[in-house]
Amino acid sequence: MLSKILTYSFYLLFFLTPLIWFPWNFELFEYNKMVAVYFLTLIITASWILKMINRKSLNLHRTPLDIPLLAFLLANILSTIFSIDPHTSIWGYYSRSNGGLLSLVSYLALYYALVSNFEAKQAVNFLKAAVFGGVAVALWAIPEHFGVSPSCVILTNQFGASCWVQDVQARVFATLGQPNWLAAYLAMLIFPAIYFALTETHKNRFIPYTLYSILFYAAFTFTYSRGATLGLWAGLAVFLGFLTISTLRLHPGGVRLNLIQLSNIGSWIKQPLILALISFITINLLFGSALTQFKLLSKFAGPERPTVAISKPVAKSTTQLESGGTESGQIRLIVWKGAVDIFRHYPIFGSGVETFAYSYYNFRPTEHNLVSEWDFLYNKAHNEFLNYLATTGIIGFLTYMAVILTFIIWSIRFIVHRSSFIEKQKTDIRYTIYDILLPATLLASYTSYPP
Repeated sequence: MLSKILTYSFYLLFFLTPLIWFPWNFELFEYNKMVAVYFLTLIITASWILKMINRKSLNLHRTPLDIPLLAFLLANILSTIFSIDPHTSIWGYYSRSNGGLLSLVSYLALYYALVSNFEAKQAVNFLKAAVFGGVAVALWAIPEHFGVSPSCVILTNQFGASCWVQDVQARVFATLGQPNWLAAYLAMLIFPAIYFALTETHKNRFIPYTLYSILFYAAFTFTYSRGATLGLWAGLAVFLGFLTISTLRLHPGGVRLNLIQLSNIGSWIKQPLILALISFITINLLFGSALTQFKLLSKFAGPERPTVAISKPVAKSTTQLESGGTESGQIRLIVWKGAVDIFRHYPIFGSGVETFAYSYYNFRPTEHNLVSEWDFLYNKAHNEFLNYLATTGIIGFLTYMAVILTFIIWSIRFIVHRSSFIEKQKTDIRYTIYDILLPATLLASYTSYPP
């Protein structure tokens, strides 16, 4: 019974969380998702503890990430103790209730509950649940680009997008509430979808997962998020790089694989990848992308970004906000400068977990007053590395980097070791690639997450 509760709770966590939103709150999206996460964390943790009590044994599996994760937790605890606002550092910024010490403890509890109660094959099923949840989110987002927001249909019973103050047709956000968040979420799901397409053993059953990856990419494109786009292509390079190297290494003949041998590797790799990549390129040709202005369908193309430069002199009594909107990249440079100044003032433990919204305005650069977003509230640095540097100091930043580097090094070592082992065993190439694809998929998904 307890095992079933654990299993179904994780299914709900992966599938349902991105879809949760309520129109009756001040914050429609993230706060409601976090309430659901905390609720499921309580259920999962309680079930896990009761399961250990029933078995009269401690069930806590060790992982390669144990030391860096615990070090990161300790750094956040210290940053919270010395925070300029401990309440916010514990609970997170008020409109999100995410990112504080409480959410970090919840994520760690979920991580250890997952690795301690499920084998790798079972955990892969949770990844499938995440993909199916992503399909629902993508189907929610795509109509928004064409002027019909499912959210508005539900709230007003009208087919349109006028219920939103934001121009959702220019940059969709579906049930995540912000285009960049949606882009980061979909970018990470594209690789698991491709993974399931490549590892599907039944003929033609790779088609649904290939279509899911295309669906994700279409919705991703309509967010027109530059940071996420760069991350996605970096992740794609990592994924294809490991896949190509592993295939060349494992194929009989090793690195001497020629073009004729390459064409015989099998449709199980070629069909999903070629179909997905051609579809990605076609989508960008038709609708443009966050990085290019070229598009064939100008009616539904992405928004042109303002190009007013901050350093450009303006006429007397005018500012950049009077001359036009400031380019977002220029604004971020200003915010990043402020984040560095926060770190200089709080170098060891930072200003406190999740306190960027408070500390930034003590060090806000004067040039921020001349941009079109001069009156916006910045509660993040829009760069995770600088955000941790400013709010948790050098201790938090180094432990955060330790978590990332440990994961990357472990993934690469696993892939290399597995490739060497399989090469010696002379196993069927199709099934050997499966063992390598999963860590490569996870590594690519992380790489695709914009900093």
